[in-house]
Amino acid sequence: MIVVGLLFVAAVGVFMGPVVLLGAVAVVMGLRVTTMAMGMAVTVSVIMAMLMAVLVAVFLVTMNMFMGMRMTVFMTVLMFVLMLMVILGHCRLLCGAGLWGSPLSPWVHRLRP
Repeated sequence: MIVVGLLFVAAVGVFMGPVVLLGAVAVVMGLRVTTMAMGMAVTVSVIMAMLMAVLVAVFLVTMNMFMGMRMTVFMTVLMFVLMLMVILGHCRLLCGAGLWGSPLSPWVHRLRP
């Protein structure tokens, strides 16, 4: 359970970090700089997401050893759905603000629940 908690905190940190950072940058430096920072933040997020995927894979393999296949498949699906929700939420926070006039903006707005 501790490992799951840590993974969750890491995932939230990875995706919330850039968003908080961009908010701060936008307030301090204006939007032109923020657009550049956004590109960097998205790149960093993608790299971090890949790292997280590796961590999750390792975690699932160990879990398979202890808990058997059925539980592992269930957890894999759960993790995938969670990751997808986090990534979509992340894109919505970045593009959905509409401040940057991102080409994704209208598309992202349709994803709203």
